[in-house]
Amino acid sequence: MKKKTTLTNSEIVENKAKVTAQQWMPLKDIINAYAYTKDGYVTGYIMIQPYNLELFNEKEQVNKIGELSEILNGEESAFMWYCTDRPADLEPYLDDLKYKAEIANKTVKKILLGKYATTARNQVITGELVEKRFYMAIRLKNDKKIEILLNQKLLALVDGLSSIGLQVKIASEKEVYELFSMFSDPSSSLFDNGNYNSGIFPTFG
Repeated sequence: MKKKTTLTNSEIVENKAKVTAQQWMPLKDIINAYAYTKDGYVTGYIMIQPYNLELFNEKEQVNKIGELSEILNGEESAFMWYCTDRPADLEPYLDDLKYKAEIANKTVKKILLGKYATTARNQVITGELVEKRFYMAIRLKNDKKIEILLNQKLLALVDGLSSIGLQVKIASEKEVYELFSMFSDPSSSLFDNGNYNSGIFPTFG
């Protein structure tokens, strides 16, 4: 006969906290770059490169906004916009400083380069240097062919948004994981070797 285990008060509280957290988190799983949620929906994501409307004159800005509105109005499914702050990726810069310090002949130069690297890394850690990432998400009710349908919709949006000059792509599974990690723990993707360029995103409307 299996001996009954008696939990302490602290263990009971800890177990209740775990159950509460699991119930609160809406995410069920991420499969093939799609987010499956507990309410029976599946979400696909598009990443959008920053775009500076101020480079255009007033008439061109109005035309760009109109073109974007036309594309979005043609989408019948529910969609969402996300804008997240991600710690800036300074690994290439830090690697360059490290290399220069290694080949530097003078001790003073080595010390200065080391200080530059320390300052840059601290600025990232403290959140002083961030890059913005922009996403568009399409959310559909789950069914047998949901991934095929979502992929078709995402491809159509990528084609449409690309036709008006935006640089967009369907987010990979790794990038979807990064998106969720940025919501829960922004510092977790601090030193990822990403190649996403920061910049200015347009304000429409």
